[in-house]
Amino acid sequence: MSALLFCRVAAAEDWSLAQAVQRGIQVQASLQSAQALARSAADTAQASQADRLPQLSLRAGSIWTESRNGQPIFAAANGQREVIGQAVLTAPLYAPQLSALAKLAKDQSAVAKSQTQSVRLQVATTLSNAWYAVLLAQNTSALWQRVLAQDRLLYHDTRDQFRSGATARLNLVQTQLLLLQARSARAQAQEALGSVRRNLRLQLQLPAGSPVQLAPTSTLLAAPAPLPQLWQEASQRQPLLQVAQAQLHAARAQVAVQRASLAPNIDVQAAYGLDSTQVPRPQSLGWQAGITLNLPLFGFGRRHDRIAAAQEQLAALRSARRALLLQIQTRINTDYGVYQQESTRLQQDRHSLAAARAVYHMTRAGFRAGALNALNLAQADQAWVQARLALIRAQIRAQMAATQLALDVGKLP
Repeated sequence: MSALLFCRVAAAEDWSLAQAVQRGIQVQASLQSAQALARSAADTAQASQADRLPQLSLRAGSIWTESRNGQPIFAAANGQREVIGQAVLTAPLYAPQLSALAKLAKDQSAVAKSQTQSVRLQVATTLSNAWYAVLLAQNTSALWQRVLAQDRLLYHDTRDQFRSGATARLNLVQTQLLLLQARSARAQAQEALGSVRRNLRLQLQLPAGSPVQLAPTSTLLAAPAPLPQLWQEASQRQPLLQVAQAQLHAARAQVAVQRASLAPNIDVQAAYGLDSTQVPRPQSLGWQAGITLNLPLFGFGRRHDRIAAAQEQLAALRSARRALLLQIQTRINTDYGVYQQESTRLQQDRHSLAAARAVYHMTRAGFRAGALNALNLAQADQAWVQARLALIRAQIRAQMAATQLALDVGKLP
């Protein structure tokens, strides 16, 4: 049971890229804030829809009016005391501005929802960069650990040969230097790994000190779609473009709201209860009904100026969306080129690694046979280490380029 529990815990410590992104989406405060704003905008849109429905209210009050000789002073007063108690039903019969405001609130809710998707993609980008940084540091640290073990074994063999008089002291000192350099490089790699792991732990909102180990990943990369297809896919699912399109709809609705301010409004009202200047009695209950027309006539150009301002805002958003589309296409084109370059570099680094490995093993065999000295071995060792480091960087850069292309299009990794 203890062994089974340990296996489960160890498996839970391995974070794939998809798991890290999903965890970040769940815990990142920026996304939670965007989701709350989206829910708020959705509630506002529902309230705007309800503004066009009939409203039921209760009106009650008592009015005292100053009088002389029993007669009210004000011409509008009904009596010395007026008692009102009514259930009032009001409904907009013709209210184009209310309809336009409801459409505007709905479009603004769509903007907030699209912004949530955009923030989700930003969180995924941040988590992807942090995850790949850990992957690079983890692989680099593991490589230096293997190099250290290899150089330690080489140093011990050379020390035994030196004690038996089979090799010179210079070879012993040179192999000892290789061992010291590998130990120093491993320490630096471990420090770098600890730093990027702390950053990933912060992004994942994990407790301090909790282990962050990445799951093994495949170095096989699927070729991305052709560039025109990526542009087409980005125009359909890129959240930034969806936000821009939703803002365009909201700007059109804003123009409709300003234009509706020139239209008349017609309201109807029905009330049941009492409105009496006498002592209230059951016989005082009755119905009231009315209709109200509100037609704006002159506002010193205020409404027309607001319409013009809304139209200019709409034109600005159209231009901004076209500029954003060009920016996204340019970014995809650039990242596509980066992916091709990194893929080519990855193939070249694989060939270089095979050659460096072969040179190292031949040099080591010559060193053991006494035909070559430790300086030749050190040069071959450094070349092999640099080739392995270059391959690790090339693999991760190629994976990052493929992931970045997916993010450019609007996909989560």
